[in-house]
Amino acid sequence: MKTFKVFLNIGGASFVPADRWEREGDWYKFYRDGSVIAEFAALWVVKIEERDFQEPTFPGK
Repeated sequence: MKTFKVFLNIGGASFVPADRWEREGDWYKFYRDGSVIAEFAALWVVKIEERDFQEPTFPGK
């Protein structure tokens, strides 16, 4: 699994843990285990960066 950082033209970004993404018409769709888990309107997306997924770490564990 990867983490995708989706930069939006309305300001800010979203981090999406997913297996893959595709552009389908006017939408970017992000998939995990074969199901769509997030969608963004293509007009809002400036760029997408792919990163290796990292499990969260908690102090003291």
